[in-house]
Amino acid sequence: MAQLIVALHRHLKECGNWDQSLSLAELALGILKQHKSEMAEQYADILMSLPSSYHCLGNRVKGLQYAEAHFKQRMLVQEAKPAAERDYGFTAMAYTELSLARLMNDDYDDAIALAVQGRRLLEQTPEFLNRTYWPHWADYHHAWSLIGLDRAEEARPILQNMLEWRRQTLQSHETESMKWVVLYL
Repeated sequence: MAQLIVALHRHLKECGNWDQSLSLAELALGILKQHKSEMAEQYADILMSLPSSYHCLGNRVKGLQYAEAHFKQRMLVQEAKPAAERDYGFTAMAYTELSLARLMNDDYDDAIALAVQGRRLLEQTPEFLNRTYWPHWADYHHAWSLIGLDRAEEARPILQNMLEWRRQTLQSHETESMKWVVLYL
């Protein structure tokens, strides 16, 4: 039941129907919270979805609260697994989501530390090692935090490296606009 509610929440979120999406997310959160021990991963997943919703609605404080709850739950989930089964991608996602929440609450130094840790974890994934993935979100959050600290010159190489990877790797298959990044180079 909770998984169906989460799927509907994500669909409504993608359609921009924030009010209904958040109502469903809160409902799923309540259900999953009651079954946290047996549905720990799903509980972490719904917690991960909420910060971005609240950020988009301008509620940075609530977004930060959910990002912190997601981080805590994700770490519990990963630490409960045998070392060979831990997923660096999910752990890194928790770091980068919390980095964004800190960035949006003007806690730039902490945002940078979290983004750097998230990137370090992502650099251990097979996708990064095979050059099929670049840690865009970690880099975005790191660079924007530097810009927030009036250190745009330090952000420039981070953004340039990301754009260069995209140019070399994606070439004509580029589907996302990076125009906003260029404004700061």
